[in-house]
Amino acid sequence: MRPVALAAFIFLTATFMLAAQNTDKAKKRFEKGRAAYLQFTLKELNRSAGHYEKALKEDSLYVPALAGLAQSLSLIGYETEKSGKPAGDYFIRALRYGEKAVATDSNSAHARRALAQAYMNADPGKYGEKAYNQLVEALSLDTTQAETFYLLWMHTKNDDP
Repeated sequence: MRPVALAAFIFLTATFMLAAQNTDKAKKRFEKGRAAYLQFTLKELNRSAGHYEKALKEDSLYVPALAGLAQSLSLIGYETEKSGKPAGDYFIRALRYGEKAVATDSNSAHARRALAQAYMNADPGKYGEKAYNQLVEALSLDTTQAETFYLLWMHTKNDDP
């Protein structure tokens, strides 16, 4: 093996090993983030995003933290726009983390739901069909997630009796 190829191999192997080495710490950070997220205030959404980012520093492939960060950023963007301010890059980042969560584990209902939520908040007209498809896939993976049913209800005609 050439020295450059060997160095690249060692670097990539070390990077992969480091990415998955602190799952327990990532899980604890995720749980703190989730508790903050469920308060649904702008202050707590920002706190949750911080916890999820710290979880990803512990394990960059921890799907619950990727999905959680997508959800938090999506709602921060939504709430920011609702207050009359520009959302900045919140939606772009939410989409990126949601897509990474699904790419990392396509069998995660949480990842699918997070990506759908990012689609819905970023631009429902542009991403409506993609959001719907992610929600349907999330339900096919786990029918016990009330959040997924709620998002599907929000996405469809929910005012019909």
